[in-house]
Amino acid sequence: MIKEIEMQLEEKIIPFWKRLSDITFGGFYGHVDYDLKIDYKAKKSLISTARHLYAFSLWFNHFKNESYLKEAKQAFEFLLKYKDQEYDGYVWLVDYKGKHIDLTKHIYGQAFVIYGLSEYYKATQDVKALDEALTLFKLIENKSCENIFLYHEAFTKKWDKRSNELLSVHNTSLVHTMNTVIHILEAYTNLYKVSGNMEVKRKIIEILEGIYFKFYDKHNKNFFMYLDEGGTIVDMGESFGHDVETCWLVDEALNAIEVESPHLRQMTYDVCEQVYKKAFTCNGLISEKINGINNEERVWWIQSEAMVGFYNHYQKTRNHTYLEAVQSIYKFTTEFIVDKRNHAEWLWGVDKNLKPMKHRGFAESWKTGYHNGRALIELIKRGYTHDTSNV
Repeated sequence: MIKEIEMQLEEKIIPFWKRLSDITFGGFYGHVDYDLKIDYKAKKSLISTARHLYAFSLWFNHFKNESYLKEAKQAFEFLLKYKDQEYDGYVWLVDYKGKHIDLTKHIYGQAFVIYGLSEYYKATQDVKALDEALTLFKLIENKSCENIFLYHEAFTKKWDKRSNELLSVHNTSLVHTMNTVIHILEAYTNLYKVSGNMEVKRKIIEILEGIYFKFYDKHNKNFFMYLDEGGTIVDMGESFGHDVETCWLVDEALNAIEVESPHLRQMTYDVCEQVYKKAFTCNGLISEKINGINNEERVWWIQSEAMVGFYNHYQKTRNHTYLEAVQSIYKFTTEFIVDKRNHAEWLWGVDKNLKPMKHRGFAESWKTGYHNGRALIELIKRGYTHDTSNV
């Protein structure tokens, strides 16, 4: 099974993203539509570039293929073009040549820069990358952190607070999102793994406790998606993909900092089981439940995180229900999400009728090889096997 997963990476996912390498202006082309047409002059987002840096560094760290390291270095060099040399931090968007367009400083974006730089340091031992990651960690804490574990998310070029439209996926503009918090957590966890910095460890502990005390719905066993400016819960529903992703990221953080926490372990246990009950189907994991209505789209990143989340839960419980869930999602994904055309990758997703969501294309500001590329590496690292009789 591991060989099959490695083939999915080396013959489908990684070649797709390598073909988007922009050797003229740096980084990677910013958009590929459903018909596999590349827009060579598309804008390039901070999120996509930082995720390319992370993904190619991760793939090099596993496969030791020098061509992957070459792409990681190209992503690293282009990432530095987003840096604001006057006011520090990284801007949200540049044009295809690297000129600043959207000067917003968003903490979600800064977190992904740390995540990518940390993985790149692991691949190269380039001290410049580690120093930059630690500097950015301090900047986030100085400019953004409020009430120990809550972070104001959106800022102007000069670090004045602004509204949070960039993370407003449900027609709202709320200050604090669970989405940003979990990506700060994963970034700090990766940074701690490569640095051993005790201040980073302290912040990880604070964020973990913040997730439990502020974002965790102890009654319904899920995570609230939003808090308002005063830190008050805004209950709009459930994001099943983020919930299952948070479970394994919290467990990973606890393992990394070597801290045992029964209440946090119980939290991830309960939430993962609720996601399974509410969102798992024979055709993958549905997306979310907003204002009482299920969104039954099957999105690529949600299937990716569900496979890791459920396998992580299987490793904790040895309950084969969750191993079989991984097997089911993997089978569904290879049948419906993996595009069979030459030079294609994974679809953004399929609708409730399992038809491709063609309007989203294959590559854009948010979609890179980060989610599925990481998920498959995680399954390999964890020894995933397709045959439940042999585990």
